[in-house]
Amino acid sequence: MGEITSLRHGGWRYLIPNGLTALNLCFGVIATFLAVGGSFYSGGWFILLAVCFDRLDGASARALGATSRFGVEFDSLADLVSFGVAPAILVAATLNADSALGFDAGWRRAVLFGACGFYVLCAAFRLARFNVFAGAEGSRIYFGLPSPASASAVVALLMTMTKYSGAHPGWSADVRVLGELSLGPAVRVWFPLVPLLVGLLMVSSLRVPKMQPSKSPKGIYLGVNMALIYLCVLLRVLPEYLAFMALQVIVVSFALHYFWAAARSSSAGTVWQTLSVESDSPEPATSTAEPNGSATEPGVTK
Repeated sequence: MGEITSLRHGGWRYLIPNGLTALNLCFGVIATFLAVGGSFYSGGWFILLAVCFDRLDGASARALGATSRFGVEFDSLADLVSFGVAPAILVAATLNADSALGFDAGWRRAVLFGACGFYVLCAAFRLARFNVFAGAEGSRIYFGLPSPASASAVVALLMTMTKYSGAHPGWSADVRVLGELSLGPAVRVWFPLVPLLVGLLMVSSLRVPKMQPSKSPKGIYLGVNMALIYLCVLLRVLPEYLAFMALQVIVVSFALHYFWAAARSSSAGTVWQTLSVESDSPEPATSTAEPNGSATEPGVTK
């Protein structure tokens, strides 16, 4: 907000999107507490619920015209907790508790903690780059995997793997889309590679398409799947479907990166050029804020 705005003069509009951001942050904190306490299944669903609310705060801010610089910063801090710290702690706690994997001591524990710490650093970098370089990239794509999509991929894959491992019998009570598939320790022991690779995708120059529901066939497909995602999260079922959708975003992004001419002509180098230009400026690159203060500038997302 460019000036102090009272509730009487329209300031109430800012309470809704920032309140949703606060819920996003609270869900991330709750997920962390649950993971540390051993309730890994519930912790994972709270992170996925935070992803849903991250989209809702944006939609409400757009609808109400309630964007602000405060919203930008608050949203990024909430995202760092919910999509950076919470998924890393969930992964570390879940794998560490599975004695068959050997992550509770020795070099494997160091590898696990190192991969999770690297993921958090990548999320922090991604969000910092978003805040600083909000206007430096093209209008139809993002550079790097957004932090909500990254958290969705890591958490949904972890929950799917654990559901079909038998390590936590309560998880197996859900509908088993993949039938009697069983993932033994020989498969699960490689899971630390997931946060490591997803972290690299966050800080990479991978071209990720902006996806919005529309009346086109692609937009309808996206809208239907978004509705199903929200339904699965609310009902706490089918993490394998959520994992499939997250992987689909990554696969489409790689196809876009290498085969779409407009994406190939875009250069992530403009980001680093902006860094050198802006380094002497007292303020970061100016931007028009998007949902709940997140910048709508071309090509960057949280």
